[in-house]
Amino acid sequence: MILPGHLATGFLATTAILSVIHPEFSSAQTNFLLIFGTLAGDFPDIDVLYHFLKKKSINPENLGDHRHYVTHAPILWFILGIIIFLVGSNLFLKIIGLLTLVGPTVHFLCDSIDYGVMWLWPFSNRRFSIIPWREPTNLLSRSPWGRLFEKYKKVPTFYVEIVVVIIAIVLLLQ
Repeated sequence: MILPGHLATGFLATTAILSVIHPEFSSAQTNFLLIFGTLAGDFPDIDVLYHFLKKKSINPENLGDHRHYVTHAPILWFILGIIIFLVGSNLFLKIIGLLTLVGPTVHFLCDSIDYGVMWLWPFSNRRFSIIPWREPTNLLSRSPWGRLFEKYKKVPTFYVEIVVVIIAIVLLLQ
């Protein structure tokens, strides 16, 4: 999944959490949590920025190994979310801890559809996925960004992402 899908899943997870908890927050606090939770859906991809800086290139074809950084290890976000939740002195901070845990978790669930996630890191670097990853071939575009989009249209996650983004937009507009 790419940015729109991860943001949509973060938004949907945050909306679900807030509707279950029903916190008595100001509109500014609620909006902050919605923004934070939406962004939390893409927190693991902060490694993309590091990857571009390390490679000194914004060529998306160099991104293949960005999922091998620690930011794509579920244990990192689990520990960070639990710590924030446990040290949070009020409900607002506890929800931030919960969103720090849940946002990346939905990210990893989506990435587990076809690319795979290192669910057992640091004990194993093996990526687990529902559908085995097959690198798309027969790409026509000469542009690296065009080839990225061509590849992405050939994987199951593309269609899941479209549905998730539509659901998030409909919910947002209600």
